[in-house]
Amino acid sequence: MAQIIGILNITPDSCSDGGLYMETYKAVEHAHQMLSDGAAWIDVGGESTRPGATPITPEEELARVLPVIKALIASGVRNLSIDTRNATTARSCLEAGALWLNDVSALSHDPYMLTLAKDFEHVTLMHMYGASHDIISEIATFLKNRVEIAVNAGVSLGRISIDPGIGFGKSADQDFTILKNLSAFSPIAPVYAGPSRKKFMGPLLGLPNYGPERDYGTIGAVLHAAQNGASYIRVHNVRAAVDALKVLGAIMSAGNL
Repeated sequence: MAQIIGILNITPDSCSDGGLYMETYKAVEHAHQMLSDGAAWIDVGGESTRPGATPITPEEELARVLPVIKALIASGVRNLSIDTRNATTARSCLEAGALWLNDVSALSHDPYMLTLAKDFEHVTLMHMYGASHDIISEIATFLKNRVEIAVNAGVSLGRISIDPGIGFGKSADQDFTILKNLSAFSPIAPVYAGPSRKKFMGPLLGLPNYGPERDYGTIGAVLHAAQNGASYIRVHNVRAAVDALKVLGAIMSAGNL
């Protein structure tokens, strides 16, 4: 069954939880709660990637996330992922103890990231933009290329996962198509899916805001992803996702009459 990754946004402007965890002690408390709820990893990010977000400097990003990473390590947490496009942030968090690099640019934003990526235990490469009518082919081609580049840079294939980038530069129809066809990406590398509270479900559910009211719809996407090739699923509401997957696992392992 897929592993659940808990989202920890140290940002003032993320769509659904911006500003909630800017204070280090609140971020640490929330991370421990997600781990208690069943998260396998905590993904810490300091730069919002929502549509229209104001870019920040790597220095500002690092100032947000590094105290949280250090505090979590000091509290005994090791299964930490750093969500960043910037090598300076990635390096500092790696030195502090983060084991996983989650780069929405698939190591293309910062030229120094390719050199650094091989030092992480795990690396996630994401597809960000989608303009093609054949969105599945476009994503697969891009991710195959980025995986090859990462492997040539010294990242072993067994330490790479790929994220098709649900909600990043795609229409709602494309996002639904991606979810329907997640298994198409599995031959490239283990699939990392991030459907939580994303924009594609808003019009369908009549929910203009990105808050917890989207968790019910998110569970539908989580269950589908788990049955269609996702090895990792990144969510805001860990407890809901973990409980849903427990029920799914029990159903799938039940005997026939």
